Amino acid sequence: MTAQRWTQAVRDQVAFGGLLPLGDGTAGAWLAESAAVAALRHAGDLAPGVRLERITLIPTRTDDSATPQTTFPAPPTALPPGPLRLSASFAACVTHPLPETAATLRVVLLSTARDRLGLAVARADLRVTDLLDEDPRAGQVSTGQGRPLDADESRVPEGIARHAATAARSVDGIAGLSGAFGGHGRPVRLDEARADGSPAHVRVEVVATDLRPLPDTVRAVRSAVTSVLEPGTTVTVLVTGWLPETGAGNDGAPA
Repeated sequence: MTAQRWTQAVRDQVAFGGLLPLGDGTAGAWLAESAAVAALRHAGDLAPGVRLERITLIPTRTDDSATPQTTFPAPPTALPPGPLRLSASFAACVTHPLPETAATLRVVLLSTARDRLGLAVARADLRVTDLLDEDPRAGQVSTGQGRPLDADESRVPEGIARHAATAARSVDGIAGLSGAFGGHGRPVRLDEARADGSPAHVRVEVVATDLRPLPDTVRAVRSAVTSVLEPGTTVTVLVTGWLPETGAGNDGAPA
């Protein structure tokens, strides 16, 4: 890898933020923080009288002894299982009562994080940073994050990886494959070869849409990929991008 490509890979890695575990952290699936923020921003932009600014998701303090255990190998930069705290700063329109605006935004963000994304968010802290004379919804709504690297699986090497990629790409709610994590450009990673050469573990990297709740999409991806692998192969799913359904064209790229 050249110095320029290495530098770009590092920048891409930083841009992803942390990898957030879905559910209680035992499901073997993670969502890039940047993709989670894109989904939350898209939902928040639809709330009346609000212009979202900064959104962060960080672990809350928890008793390590209560941390769920999982047999799935976690990717680098993955956060440990446990509750998350969502923090958001926003500008509010003066034509809407501020307490009502904040209450509505909190409900929207929490329901999106928990019900649509499957994140274990325990609380949401909001901070008003500016007051606006007009409703910002007149502007453009955010369109998501995460252009798929491979809209089809033709660029994936033949063999097990190609079969896994084809299976993942066929699932409803998947906009395309992505190989951006780690800077290797590989949407399917094969690890821990068995004696017969088949992998003991497969990780697939995808860009999802809001067609349905993300946990349902992830379960469907795992089921589809598992069906084309040798019995006993573990499958993990890494969601590195998110697109609203209206922003995904037939090739999986933003319209």
